Amino acid sequence: MLYINLSNVDPLINNAGANWGDSIDSYPDSAFEKGLTLNLKRFFTLTQKLLPLLEKAGTPSNTSRVINIGSINGINQPILSTYAYSASKAGLYQLSQHLASHIAERNITVNALAPGLFDSKMTKGKL
Repeated sequence: MLYINLSNVDPLINNAGANWGDSIDSYPDSAFEKGLTLNLKRFFTLTQKLLPLLEKAGTPSNTSRVINIGSINGINQPILSTYAYSASKAGLYQLSQHLASHIAERNITVNALAPGLFDSKMTKGKL
């Protein structure tokens, strides 16, 4: 296990994405669970665990920042069979708004970005 001694965190950039490409007829439940866990649940968990350090770093005039990296697939209807991926990224935008409204008084802002398709291991052969 890796231990790092941090005195504060700012910004926290949550960036993860995993997809399982399969038809709706054969899309496994385990793949859906994995996608929701990595692409949504862990964003929440990491933010939650780092709140004390984010709070320590933020001030009223210079807030700490949480930046969640989503996907255009969480906003627009996906072309490919990205069921868990697109659902988790859509959920990330709601989660970001919800977190923002609950931790603003701690001098922490939360925002989400929606990048489009770019060349990566996950998108290989899709561009």
